Amino acid sequence: MAFAEAQSTQNTNPETLTNSDTTTINEVDSVLNQSGTSADAETSNEVLNKPLTKKEMKKLNVSDYSNIISEASYNDYSIIQRNYMPKSSRVQVKGGLSLVTNDVFYTNIGLNLGATYHFDETWGLGLYGTLLSSTQNSDAENIKDVQKVNIENLVTVKNTYGASLYYTPIYGKWALLNKRVIQFELYFSGGLAQVTNQSNLSSTAFTLGAGQLISLGRSSALDLNLNLSLYRTKNINNQDQSNNSLLVTVSYCVFWPQPDYR
Repeated sequence: MAFAEAQSTQNTNPETLTNSDTTTINEVDSVLNQSGTSADAETSNEVLNKPLTKKEMKKLNVSDYSNIISEASYNDYSIIQRNYMPKSSRVQVKGGLSLVTNDVFYTNIGLNLGATYHFDETWGLGLYGTLLSSTQNSDAENIKDVQKVNIENLVTVKNTYGASLYYTPIYGKWALLNKRVIQFELYFSGGLAQVTNQSNLSSTAFTLGAGQLISLGRSSALDLNLNLSLYRTKNINNQDQSNNSLLVTVSYCVFWPQPDYR
């Protein structure tokens, strides 16, 4: 019994360990270390790959960066870069309703179609056409029937088509009832157009415009446009007359192709 205890004590003394005993202990330590490292790695990976919840995001102190575990925590969050709906190298096709707002005696409403190619996020070149239906309003009927004044010599626009250069300098977003964030951009345009009046007489017009694109998705938008045409034309009495037409257009837009970046 005493011999067994002495033998056991001798084997546990580091100074008296044989080479075989040292090898065995090292192998056991190696297995234990590998097991612990693997468990820690799995736990670490679970933490790194677990995204933050909404409650955790609200509690997150922006100035305390120690709570930010890794980039993997933000895989479910989208970062808006410059604008939500990219336009570079894409074609915009739109269609909608147009209304002439500055004609006193005629009500002019019709359809608008257009297509624009965007070279980048700022510049684009487009073609458009507007076909209008003109009817005399109550003021015109009153002047003609009651006051016996002829207004047939007044010029009103019948249709117009042309080309414009588009410049988009402003991007932004606004909140809808604090429930949804909507992206938008403001643009300006200028170009030339062919205007035809109710007498089927055509003339060249200079156009200036401003509008807003409200993003509905990454490939669709609502376009609100205000376009002013300045031109000289002849009335039914063959008299030269300076005229201008201010059109308000509301259009639905589709962009093609689908964006394959960002």
